[in-house]
Amino acid sequence: MSPVIQYLYNLALGFDQFMNAILFGDPDESLSGRCGRAMVSGKPKAWVPPIRAYLDFIFLVLFKQENHCIASIEPEESVDKELWKWHR
Repeated sequence: MSPVIQYLYNLALGFDQFMNAILFGDPDESLSGRCGRAMVSGKPKAWVPPIRAYLDFIFLVLFKQENHCIASIEPEESVDKELWKWHR
């Protein structure tokens, strides 16, 4: 990956984690990973599929990464971990 592309990827990842923290998520987890976990859990909220589609599209176009949200699930993040503690 070129240095410019790596820099843009790092900015996108930082923004992704920032958005997750704003939505009361773990600041060390990205919104992409959180959406991916929601999809894998089989119980995503209604707004998760459109957010996932948007994030997957952005990362496909900019970084040629397919299924970004699923690929962003960190091994230490359990599918059973609370996804949306701010919304019941």
